[in-house]
Amino acid sequence: MPDLREEIVPMKESNFSYSSTLTTVLVAAIFLMSIPLLVQGKKPDRYDKGTIFSFHFDEGNGKVAKDFSGNENHAKLGGNKEPKWVKGPELHLGTALAFSNANFIEIPESQKLDTDDEITFETWVNLDGLNSNWSTFYSKHGQGAGAGYHWIYIYKGSGKLAYQYANGAKYTTHTADVKWEFGKWSHVAITHKINGKKGGKIQWYIDGNLFHQIEHKDQALKVVGGKASLGTYQSNPALDRYAL
Repeated sequence: MPDLREEIVPMKESNFSYSSTLTTVLVAAIFLMSIPLLVQGKKPDRYDKGTIFSFHFDEGNGKVAKDFSGNENHAKLGGNKEPKWVKGPELHLGTALAFSNANFIEIPESQKLDTDDEITFETWVNLDGLNSNWSTFYSKHGQGAGAGYHWIYIYKGSGKLAYQYANGAKYTTHTADVKWEFGKWSHVAITHKINGKKGGKIQWYIDGNLFHQIEHKDQALKVVGGKASLGTYQSNPALDRYAL
């Protein structure tokens, strides 16, 4: 191995520039940090491994909504009259899906849809009223399936945002009062985290603001197998940027 000390050339004080050297170091550091991203083909908006699906709903037409999470949980539009492609929130500069008359989009069964002890649901929503029973944002399995399931929906009349879940033996429903602004886009999110046998916590957010939370004593929630649906049950909202 060569003696690196022989290659060191003393720098004259008159040639040294602290600012230029610092700039060179910073540029080199940024370039080196970017190499893994370039090699792996990653993008700045790449989803983390915990994302199950993410729909942008910017197709604008057709019968398939593409999943951008990388899990290929693409959804098909269904119902007697398929959901309509409509204009989305202005900041997204794209389209959204409007539901009515019990139409829906459906994600085929896949192990990539399974969840265990934590779930985060989020979407942009625009409601035109509260005249639909159990207006559904998300459902996986059903009450009679004999297995764990998720169901997120709005109560008719009261407008309460409900999250119902089960472990295969019993089901539990928790609700939050929401003052919906009809005809306006709002961002809705629900998080559910379970800490082993100690129970868990559910939190509701509107436009990024936590407005309701509850704690419970239920154990780990596993929802395995079965297809998933967005819409159904006379759901009438428009949805955009939908993720789990």
